[in-house]
Amino acid sequence: MNNIDNKKPISDSESSRIYSLFYSFFLIPLMMVIFGILFYLLFAVITEEPTDINQLLIKLETGSIRDKANASYRMNKIFFNEPSKYNASYRNRIIKIHNMSKSEYLNDNTLRLHTIMIMGNSADTTFGSVLLKELSSKNEEFRIKAIEALGKLKYSDSSLQIKQFLSSNNSFLEKLAATGSLGNIGNKNIIPELVNLINKWPS
Repeated sequence: MNNIDNKKPISDSESSRIYSLFYSFFLIPLMMVIFGILFYLLFAVITEEPTDINQLLIKLETGSIRDKANASYRMNKIFFNEPSKYNASYRNRIIKIHNMSKSEYLNDNTLRLHTIMIMGNSADTTFGSVLLKELSSKNEEFRIKAIEALGKLKYSDSSLQIKQFLSSNNSFLEKLAATGSLGNIGNKNIIPELVNLINKWPS
């Protein structure tokens, strides 16, 4: 009982010192950690790349040039690595974006090129008729990407049009793309044309 009575009450200065130590070594670091976590989460939300196809399509439709390029890259990557992510409901929007890229109002060659690739990676053969029109494009890059896309889709109705790119009048890259696409399509009627090309190839 005497021991309890002999204890001295904590003075104001000691109380203030204890509070300062608590504030300096516990409360401030804790607050810094909390604010750091909140800042990281906010930054992650702002910079997070959308993986939802509808979000990416919206960026292709209304985004800036940078947004469109980034969205098209991600869509191509998603469809190439995970074909099951593609849904037929996206078809009309992709075609609309492709047509928009060719319009006089927009005339976005990069977007046009990317939508050709998106169609090829979609595994949707309905895009075949759209890609066939690109084979007559004045831009060689569009023609090559369309040839490759038709090959990826294994669009058999394009065999005769693609075969024409094996002629000597076409560039090496067009011939190379046509050879690969015809191989993917697997039309055996084209074999003589491919053998003829090999025989004419410079040693």
